[in-house]
Amino acid sequence: MKKIVGDRSGIAMIIASLVVIILIAGQFLMHRQSSRDISIKAEGRNVVRLLSNLPYQQLMPEQRRNGILDLLNSKETNSDFAYAAIINLKGEPLAVTSSGKAIVPHVDPGNEKKLWVTEHDMQAQNDARSILEFRAPLLKDGELAGYIRVGYFKPGLELAEISFIAQLALPVFLLVPFTYLMIRRELKPLKQANIEINAAMQNQHIDQVISTNNEFKDFMNNFERFVSEIDKRSSRVSQQKFKSTASTLALTYQRKRAESCLQSLPDAILVMDETGKATFANTKLIPLIGGDIDSIIGAKPREWCQFPDIIELLAKYQHHQQRFQLSDLVEFIPEHSPNITVSVSAYPLFSPQEGDSICGTLVIFKDKTSEVLANQAREEFINHVSHEFKSPLNVIHMYAESLLEPDLPNEQLISSINVINDEVERLSILIGNLLNISKIEAGSIAINMQRVELNEFLKDTFDS
Repeated sequence: MKKIVGDRSGIAMIIASLVVIILIAGQFLMHRQSSRDISIKAEGRNVVRLLSNLPYQQLMPEQRRNGILDLLNSKETNSDFAYAAIINLKGEPLAVTSSGKAIVPHVDPGNEKKLWVTEHDMQAQNDARSILEFRAPLLKDGELAGYIRVGYFKPGLELAEISFIAQLALPVFLLVPFTYLMIRRELKPLKQANIEINAAMQNQHIDQVISTNNEFKDFMNNFERFVSEIDKRSSRVSQQKFKSTASTLALTYQRKRAESCLQSLPDAILVMDETGKATFANTKLIPLIGGDIDSIIGAKPREWCQFPDIIELLAKYQHHQQRFQLSDLVEFIPEHSPNITVSVSAYPLFSPQEGDSICGTLVIFKDKTSEVLANQAREEFINHVSHEFKSPLNVIHMYAESLLEPDLPNEQLISSINVINDEVERLSILIGNLLNISKIEAGSIAINMQRVELNEFLKDTFDS
């Protein structure tokens, strides 16, 4: 109990409870007194109205009996009833009944003749309490013959009501310290929680609130500071996460754009990291080496490639951080497509931050079938043209030697000269055809279509 009294919070709660009890008791008494006052006024007005409506002869006593007034006194169970009387116009009592607690005070109606119910504050002669009196006119043969007076004690504070309020307030008053003790008991873990929060704030380098004697206040202050700091740090982490997400999305977009560009290239592309594992391959690689993309990505060349030359080429770029060769090249013919020739070129990828450090390898698989066929066609064309040039030159050389012989007949001389002239024209046509082919490839010549004698064209072709 001493601990409770010494605690300012407990004293404050007890004083507050007392104030609340006093206020509630005062409001209760005021309300009860007001209700009794209203009830007395309503009852008094009803009683005097009822008595004033009775005939005069019925109200007047017979044989020293008060009759109705005594009946009123005997039926009145309200402790506030004081007296009832009938007086004449001079104020003399004609009939009186009393509760025994008060003497009927003398009044002089005077010249005021009121024909309605009135209220008057009176003072009892043998009691200190005030009386609220109700008066109503009494008529006899239609004329005012007197007044009916009914008095009630004004309601005041009673000991019974105080006792009732005390009995009601005592459990409430006793409940306050009990509640305070229960709250103190329930708040005991806050001290340990406050210690743990202080330790957490020290670990997180958060400034602590100055300690007071109020454990709950210290806990709430430290908890508020801790939550506020955690919220700030969470906000910073969220911002960093947002920036990281934005950077990741940007990098993802750039990567997808780069992969889209690599996918649209006409050649097959393979990208390996510095360890030799494949990190990207476009779809054009599959028809050349077989397999599928999933089996290539994340694997080394020995795991997906069956061509020793390619494995040997790509092995040069594994774990070699100081390679400065720009590219290497090998060619192979796929087993499933023997008519195709593929060239493989490997280019080192240098790190943007460190220009002399390799961060990966770019491998290009190029279908060289068209180039090989073109080279073969070019060699055949050169051989054919060489043969075409050699034939007329041989003829010219032969007939030129015949012209050197002495005593050559004139007819043979003319024939040799004509043959030499024909072969020279043939050479000129061959050279012109070569020039026309170059012009056709360059797109600077137009085809001139004309009619020919088919028989002569075929004959000249046969002779040639």
